[in-house]
Amino acid sequence: MDEVRIWNVARTQAEIQANMHTAIPATSSGLLAYYKLDETTGTTALDASGNENTGSLENGVTRVSSTALLRSDFVSYLWSNGDTSPSINATTSGNYTVSLTDNNDCQATSDETIVSVYAVPVTPSITANGPVSFCKGDSVTLTSSPSPHYQWYKNGALLTGSKKSRTIIASGVFTVATTNNAGCVSEQSAPVTVTANALPAKPVITITLGTFCSGGKATLTTKKATSYQWYKDGISISGATNKTYNTKVAGSYIVTVANAAGCQQTSDAIVLSCSSAAMADIKNFEQLTVEVLPNPAINDFTLLLQSSDNKTPVVIRVTDMYGKSVYETNGTAIQQYKFGQSFSPGTYILQILQGSKAKTMKIVKLK
Repeated sequence: MDEVRIWNVARTQAEIQANMHTAIPATSSGLLAYYKLDETTGTTALDASGNENTGSLENGVTRVSSTALLRSDFVSYLWSNGDTSPSINATTSGNYTVSLTDNNDCQATSDETIVSVYAVPVTPSITANGPVSFCKGDSVTLTSSPSPHYQWYKNGALLTGSKKSRTIIASGVFTVATTNNAGCVSEQSAPVTVTANALPAKPVITITLGTFCSGGKATLTTKKATSYQWYKDGISISGATNKTYNTKVAGSYIVTVANAAGCQQTSDAIVLSCSSAAMADIKNFEQLTVEVLPNPAINDFTLLLQSSDNKTPVVIRVTDMYGKSVYETNGTAIQQYKFGQSFSPGTYILQILQGSKAKTMKIVKLK
């Protein structure tokens, strides 16, 4: 035993270790008694604290020369890696010791300390399985270079999960860091910017029938977009790439529009159709007089027909501006027809067909 120190306060482990192998001031705060045990003979232990708490050694005392080294007495250091500094930074794996020599040329060597230094993983890279700029509703899969563990980030924030690949559906800046089995973390990869572009609004087709049912044209129109493509019966129409398309041909029509990002939306189909009678020339259809009261109407429409041909049946047909049939009935040319109570407010096309002749007119339902 080299020294005994008695305190009036509890010392932490860190405080005790900090003062090992070190001579401390006799006036240290809280020090009640300080026995250096430097006496060469006798059983008395003098108190170096100045508090005069002289001690007595009992049960037999053998005094020997101490080989313990006080830190203040060290004059040289020799580490197992050849360094001679009081402290070193261990940057490579190995078993480390230090040999100390004091001013009496006494030496002591520490126990070995095993240091393991693990390599930091290489900075990973990200690959994408397709374009990183796409339209809403699509996605791209980002994949990291191989590693035991992965940490993905979006806009600098750590994402949950640690898979090698992630499927991305929303815009953001993505990076990945990898972790090896020793827990060492790599630098983050180069960022990959993903852009999910908005879709254009779904287009709606409006129809101006004109004299379509008498062999003339119908005009199909949609709202403004960056580009357009019209289709008939599912087949693209060559050159039909404008906001408006004119046609004289019955069929099912749609339009696909695109915005500046190239994202597309397609309209619902509208059907243009007239019977062979409705497509006929009506220039000489003078024997039929048509009157709709009231027009516009709030409730019902009343259709009054007069014709010099009282034998040939007539077909009464009403379609909305998208070509959808909302009312149809058969009768004669000398009777009244009431309809429209259930119609929604809007503009409709009334067709009266008799034999090979036809007449069309617009009717309006008010709120």
